Amino acid sequence: MRTETIPPNTSANRRDPMYKNFLHSLVAVTTVLLLTGHVSAAPQISLTVSAEKDVIETDAKGAQVVRRVSATDTTPGDILFYTIRYRNTGDEAARNIQIDNPIPDGTSFQEGSAWGDGSDIQFSIDGGKNFKKPSMLTYQVTGADGQVEERRATPEQYNAIRWAVKEVAPGSESSAGFSVIVQ
Repeated sequence: MRTETIPPNTSANRRDPMYKNFLHSLVAVTTVLLLTGHVSAAPQISLTVSAEKDVIETDAKGAQVVRRVSATDTTPGDILFYTIRYRNTGDEAARNIQIDNPIPDGTSFQEGSAWGDGSDIQFSIDGGKNFKKPSMLTYQVTGADGQVEERRATPEQYNAIRWAVKEVAPGSESSAGFSVIVQ
């Protein structure tokens, strides 16, 4: 468990060395964020991240059954389901929370898979420096003739996701998530 103190209205960016080899050690990671505020009352947001995948098993009658399990090992083509659960354990509402999560190296974001209860979802193609809605996420390419062309990023180019949540009431919890395909 890692604890960080961040001021309210700032981003909790979880891109750090702990995640560089994420596919080799897909273990549930818990990060606790303490949002500073008044001495007597303060929001406290705790995050729990899990990575799961579906496995197909055959039951005693020979029928195939799909079961979701912790993604402790992966192979190319696996679809991983990441779930971020967040809870305000403080005694004051947490406002303007931003949860940033990198797309793990060696995976591609699965288009349309990002979700979040009551959150505004944006994506990054520059390692989490800038986040935008998919329709506004562009980059420039210079052709052999020197002409600069602007192109819209594809979901395979996304390398981080941000969930912006307006408010998390004291004692409440919610979740967000996304899926990736292992390369």
